[in-house]
Parts: sequence; structure tokens; C-alpha cells
Amino acid sequence: MKLQLPHRDVNLDSQLPFQERNSFIHELLGEKIEFHNETMTVEEYFRYTWTKSTTKTCMDIIGYYLTKGNIEGEDREVMSHKKAEEMRKGSKRHTTFSSMDYNRQVEFGLVDADDSYD
Repeated sequence: MKLQLPHRDVNLDSQLPFQERNSFIHELLGEKIEFHNETMTVEEYFRYTWTKSTTKTCMDIIGYYLTKGNIEGEDREVMSHKKAEEMRKGSKRHTTFSSMDYNRQVEFGLVDADDSYD
């Protein structure tokens, strides 16, 4: 699975167990990037650009990557075209993290109610 970040493309290894996936994503979110002549982490960049569709797509792919099951025999390296389109346009079958209302995002710990990144 491929994730396009503002500073580089990342191949997400779906063969990893959850703990390793989670650690990898935390490291990824902590990477430093340059944006508008400022140095910030990828996580700060996502908070700053939350309303952009590319950021929402990245967050949905990360959520999918972290929650995707490890069914034996499943091809976990390639996301289907249909699934990619659902994440880009929004899904009628699934609720993506970015399409949740603010209160649900706070409930799941996706946003911090005390942050003032509005």
C-alpha cells in the first residue's frame, strides 16, 4: 500500500503485525518537514491542512492501514481501485476517520478537544 506524504512517498508494509504498524506510523508522524518556511512534524502538517482532500485521503489510508485485518491469503499490499475511490470520494459502506463529525473524532482520540488548530 502506498502513502503519498508531502515530502515523500511511503510504502506501507501490510504484512507487519499491528504493533509494528502502529510504531511505524508514530515514527512517520514525527518526521520533520518544511512547509511555508516552517519546520514541523508530519502530524502538525496534517493538523494544519486538515481540510485539504489530500490530507483527508492520507489520514483515511493510515486508518485503513492500522485497522485492516490480516486474513490469511488476502493480498494486503494492493488496495483495490474501488477502495481507493471510496477513500477519495467518501464511502457509503464505511465511515472513514475524516468523515466523522467532530464529537466522534474526539471520542476516538483522533483530535484533541483542547487543540486550537482551527
